[in-house]
Amino acid sequence: MFNNEEKINNSLIKAIFLEKEINICSNLDKIYEKSQQQLKKRMENIMAFAKLANTIVGDCPHCKFGKQILRLNRGKGTYFLGCSCYPSCNYTHKLPKELGGE
Repeated sequence: MFNNEEKINNSLIKAIFLEKEINICSNLDKIYEKSQQQLKKRMENIMAFAKLANTIVGDCPHCKFGKQILRLNRGKGTYFLGCSCYPSCNYTHKLPKELGGE
């Protein structure tokens, strides 16, 4: 049998481990919440760009006939400007990361 001192020590050890587990769970909850917020913001950006897909930006500076159109690179999930006369005109222009480009 355990004496009173051993029971107290065991109780303290259990309490310390329980407190650590609670702290870990709390930290995981914070990490999860932050990742959910980041994911929501990213999805809002994607949806905003999706609404703009195929939007004419201006005349093609390469062929002078086609129009620059906002396009989605489906493989990379990034946006770029491309010519409406593709494949006759292969003009493309990368967008900065802030605008959904690479």
